[in-house]
Amino acid sequence: MSLSTTATRSGSPGSAASASTELHLTLPQPACSLPRYDLCDRCGGIPRRRQDSSLGQTLHVTEGVGLVRARGGELIVMRAGDTVYTPPGEWHWHGAAREHFMAHLAMVATGGDPDNGTEWGDHVSGEEYDGR
Repeated sequence: MSLSTTATRSGSPGSAASASTELHLTLPQPACSLPRYDLCDRCGGIPRRRQDSSLGQTLHVTEGVGLVRARGGELIVMRAGDTVYTPPGEWHWHGAAREHFMAHLAMVATGGDPDNGTEWGDHVSGEEYDGR
């Protein structure tokens, strides 16, 4: 997994989230396009599931504060402007940090099949979500 920071940060991170909603918007794309793009809004504290993107996944945070962690890896804090790449076969989870909101663009390689790309796994424990 790798994190790229492309924006300068200033001020305090996003405000506390009071709702537990999640929005996914799949952006239209040409039939010949290989990746799938999803724009996602998340509030902190919502249980996450591990996932494996068989051809890799790129996350780009557009707003707020988020977390991402590979199975057995270190917890990475993401902020607006950060981009994280998870290689093929790497089980991971991502979501908003507790008490925060996060919006991100998720780009998943599909090999030309829009239904291909993500396998869902088990739920993340509260201890793992909190970095323990």
